[in-house]
Amino acid sequence: MHRLAIPLVASLVLLAGCGNARQAETKPDIAAPTVAVSPPVDLLGTWTDQGGRGFIAIGARQVVVALDGTPRLVAMPTENAIEPGMSAGKLGLAGGSALFLARGVSMVSGLSIDHIDVEVVSADGNSLRRRLHSEAGLRMAVRMQPAPAAPVKTVTPTPDRHSAFLTAAPTAHRPSAELMVARARGGATAGELAGSFGEAQRLAYVGILAVVMEARGLPAGQSVARLADADRRRKDSEAFARAWRSWMAARG
Repeated sequence: MHRLAIPLVASLVLLAGCGNARQAETKPDIAAPTVAVSPPVDLLGTWTDQGGRGFIAIGARQVVVALDGTPRLVAMPTENAIEPGMSAGKLGLAGGSALFLARGVSMVSGLSIDHIDVEVVSADGNSLRRRLHSEAGLRMAVRMQPAPAAPVKTVTPTPDRHSAFLTAAPTAHRPSAELMVARARGGATAGELAGSFGEAQRLAYVGILAVVMEARGLPAGQSVARLADADRRRKDSEAFARAWRSWMAARG
């Protein structure tokens, strides 16, 4: 299999909303098969970096890690070293990676939202630490933002900032960028723009996943071309994320 397939599938499977967990492919071995364990119920769901640097999705039989700074992966949870009632511990993953995490609560827009402080330790020993917030909680915080007591004067952002964003956005993401610029000019809040960006990226990764899954069933020659297309789309999505972060930072 092309070297891009596994890390790319790892970043997409849960994001794409696949209903049935897909068992990881294994080579024939005389050893007993890996057995999945169930993570604590209160950890199930998607945990998102507020800075737009990725997410971890924890399902009943599969975990997806898609964070900037560490390889994308999708793996079965094979060890639940979190005692019942405890808020910290370890989730071991098939392949040798592990998540060391502790749950907590943060205030976001005046609302208490669950978060996890997580250290992702790869099989090769490299690690990455992040604080991730409950995606459901972040969405609720956006919805709970109070309406302004009085009409807010619309301030049109400088055209240069918008032009730079539209220029930096890859061609495939230009419609999404144009929609966000239009919403910003209409007075959309930072939270609303973040929601639009997240949905655009989710749809993009759904498309990438479809290409990867198609490639896995093709002959080697055709598979390489489809995986190259998937990799190009992934790079476009990452370039769009960088352009979006620069645009948002320029709002001041």
